Amino acid sequence: MNLIRSENESQFYNLEIYRSKGYSDQLDAKSLLLPIYQLSPDVVKLKINVTDRQLFNELNSLGFPFSIHSLISKNEVEIPVGYKYENTDEKITYRNAQKEDKQALREIIPKIISKPTGFNYQPLYSFNNSANYIENTIFYLESLIDNDNADVWLTYYDGQISGYFSGIFYEDYFEGILYGVVPEYRNKGISNYIYGTMKSICAEKNKKRFINDVQVTNHGSMKSASKIGMQGGMYYYIHLYCFFSNHHDLISKDSVIYKDNASLVDQLLKHGLRMDHQLRINTNTLVVGERYEFEIRSFSDFNNTEASIVKLKRESNVKGHLFS
Repeated sequence: MNLIRSENESQFYNLEIYRSKGYSDQLDAKSLLLPIYQLSPDVVKLKINVTDRQLFNELNSLGFPFSIHSLISKNEVEIPVGYKYENTDEKITYRNAQKEDKQALREIIPKIISKPTGFNYQPLYSFNNSANYIENTIFYLESLIDNDNADVWLTYYDGQISGYFSGIFYEDYFEGILYGVVPEYRNKGISNYIYGTMKSICAEKNKKRFINDVQVTNHGSMKSASKIGMQGGMYYYIHLYCFFSNHHDLISKDSVIYKDNASLVDQLLKHGLRMDHQLRINTNTLVVGERYEFEIRSFSDFNNTEASIVKLKRESNVKGHLFS
């Protein structure tokens, strides 16, 4: 199984967060443990088909705590050449968001998130998630505005900002990522407009498919997706909390002020690091003079090859364990 680092989430939460590439019909625990061992993530997010009857046996065999974040529908539709959505309400319009619109997003996102249209299970490890989730959403949307392969759009109702939608363009398809409607403008056809407009944008960009994820409890979004012909299968959205592992034996933990690589290794050796084990540290991200917490753990893979894993985390500016 291929894992991809979630750059924005990792930066925001000061954790190593990875996602599986695409969707999986079945979970093979052994094929997943190898990249977990190689990458040493804190959190891994998976999308596994609900028809996998061995799923929970495989999850339990991994030795990590896990939670079911939500039940999602993977929706997809082919784009006919020349497709154009027919808007029947002239009050609803949209435009591309620009860098100067970031403040407008900061004003509407809290309103949208405070009254969700779907349901998430409570994450297993979180510290009062609403504020962090709002900030993470804003942080992510701002990064999309600055991304040449992505876009964010603002919707208007009778001249007033009523919501937003966003997505990423790939070689032959478009993936809708996030969208929302300000509560006072819901039930006015804006959700249908957003889906129809995204399908039109796909045709304008010569994309063959439009795909997205929708929580099955978000009935309004599910209906809007079906109205433009989207169909999909059901998947569990799963979080693995790899920083709690039955496979890792804690050797020691402490903190150190980073001066240079040589002095860092010397400190780690004094705390139990073995030179015949692999040193798993990316020193390129360390800042001279900053204090870092570290953990030294031993790990045995399927071939019984032992390795030391050193996890470093800056002591300050940890924003908490909230995963979306």
